Amino acid sequence: MSMTEYEIYSLWMSGVGVLLIVPGLFFAGYQIRQNTLVQRANQIWNMKVSAQQAIAAAHEVELKMQLERELLYISNSKRIGISVFLEKIEKNPELTAGINHLLNVYERYARGITQQIYDEEIIKNARGVAMIKMFDVFVEYIEYRREQDHPALYDEFENIVKKWRSEPRYLALKR
Repeated sequence: MSMTEYEIYSLWMSGVGVLLIVPGLFFAGYQIRQNTLVQRANQIWNMKVSAQQAIAAAHEVELKMQLERELLYISNSKRIGISVFLEKIEKNPELTAGINHLLNVYERYARGITQQIYDEEIIKNARGVAMIKMFDVFVEYIEYRREQDHPALYDEFENIVKKWRSEPRYLALKR
């Protein structure tokens, strides 16, 4: 019994198809393996970043507690005059670094919002009231630093506070 030309052609095409499919399956397996390795590397990276953020957050809590002990900026919520700042800083020069760090954090949030790196609603919901109050309490220190260092210092922070202050939920906050 002999095969017809059609049967031979059909077997030949099936063989070619298998030869094309098998390497494709190996390549797909390789890609899946590579993707798994990349996902694991991303997970490890994210764990490291999260750990650093947790450490930074703990440091920030300590910093805020120290500033609160010295300046009563949270419990008082009233503008602190520059003379008070200068007097406290003269007694404890480490306060300068703490105040600047806290203001820099809020400046980074505001800049991140402006540059569309951070979601404004998330930052606003999580830190909006604190940022507005912080600006109000530290405004004289900010103005002093602008005179001493750079006139545009904390501009993004100020702009985001002005923007949010016009929203109904923040209108009740005192200046």
